[in-house]
Amino acid sequence: MADKLDGSAIVANTIPSNRIQSSSITQTQLQPALYTTITQATHPKIRSLTYPGNDTAANNIGGQTVYLTGSGFYSNSSIYINGNSVPATSFISASNIGFTTPNLTNGIYPIYLVNYDGATAIKVPGIVISGEPSWNTAAGSLSSSQAVDGAWSYSLSANGDAPITYALAAGSSLPTGVSLNANGVISGTISSPPGVDTTYTFSVIASDAQNQDATRQFSVTATVGEGKLFANNVLLLHADGTNNGNNHSFLDSSNNNFTITRNGNATQGTFTPFSQTGWSAYFDGTGDYLTIASNTALTLGTSDFTIEFWWYPIQFSSDGELFGARNGSSLCFAMYTYGNNGSLAAYAGSGGASWDIVSNLNMGTAIRHTWNHIAFTHSLTLSHSLTLTHSVTHSHSLTHTLTHSLTHSLTRSLTRSLTLTHSHSLSLTHSHSVTQSHSLTHTHTRTCTHKETIVTGKKIGRAHV
Repeated sequence: MADKLDGSAIVANTIPSNRIQSSSITQTQLQPALYTTITQATHPKIRSLTYPGNDTAANNIGGQTVYLTGSGFYSNSSIYINGNSVPATSFISASNIGFTTPNLTNGIYPIYLVNYDGATAIKVPGIVISGEPSWNTAAGSLSSSQAVDGAWSYSLSANGDAPITYALAAGSSLPTGVSLNANGVISGTISSPPGVDTTYTFSVIASDAQNQDATRQFSVTATVGEGKLFANNVLLLHADGTNNGNNHSFLDSSNNNFTITRNGNATQGTFTPFSQTGWSAYFDGTGDYLTIASNTALTLGTSDFTIEFWWYPIQFSSDGELFGARNGSSLCFAMYTYGNNGSLAAYAGSGGASWDIVSNLNMGTAIRHTWNHIAFTHSLTLSHSLTLTHSVTHSHSLTHTLTHSLTHSLTRSLTRSLTLTHSHSLSLTHSHSVTQSHSLTHTHTRTCTHKETIVTGKKIGRAHV
């Protein structure tokens, strides 16, 4: 017998297995090609899988590309998940192959890789399938009337495998001074408010426990108009109602949106100290007034505040009350006419049993059948040379003198601070609201816990507060 066994000379089934002694044929006795074929059959192995991005799961919708790393892969290798062949495979190398994920319910599934020769690799526990976060907060505008110098406060919400965290998408930003917290709360105040209405558009990513993401775009429009001029107003009565005609729906246009209750025949109309598009409230002097329920936002206290309105009196009465806010012995604010000549007096208290801010302050004399501009301001920043540091401005057709003997230059300065200040804790409309005759309500209290009403005077009048 030759010292080599030539495989090509062996006829099938001609050498019974019991005729071959164990270990009697060595590698050197076989042709190299035959030895390689016999001893180096390929067995695939899966060592790891890689999800898209930094995710640790694939979504349940399908269509994502996941990669397997290992060895023994072929271009015609087949991949199976949940007993079904995946939609597509992409062979990269013998150690790297990708596949497209199918639509599956949430769970963990073994992965099978089968080569052409039947050799199989199994990855256990396998692929994790989990739904991506789903947004609860609707896309688009979060606000179209955010005051440019007001505080932002918006909460975003999405569902998914907890915890859900939130972050701005790449390329998105919020105005300086405003930030997005990881819990989805947007807060802060614009450091340098714009001088014109500005819309800020940004995209937010919600990420779940598997780092799966869902992105949504939002916007906030910061407005200058009343949003800026009246950002700190706690009550703002335009007296323009809702139906562009004489009506009885009185609205508070401040951010507090207080409910205004109409009493008697109080109504609204187009008579105004401004343009033809302006409005005013009308009180006939007999049981007409407005009320507002108690609210701590209406507390005067001892901080800075301004109460301002336009008034068109038709007839005066003694002790006619234009504004009042008090509850029993808790005194907050009141303004009266006394005598029949239109003289005005103001009272203000910090919520105690006395008018401790100002009492019986002479505000000058109003004129009948004329729009009178009245503003009551309390400012802690005025010098002590001013009586009790209270300044009062009262005008006919926008100009008049202070009731105290102040210099002209100081009068102009105070008038400007009354109309433009944003730090007053209380203000009644800037250029749209009116108290007719001797009525109109205003409730604000320190400890005034009940609604406060203002009884109208004997005769009619119009007011634009």
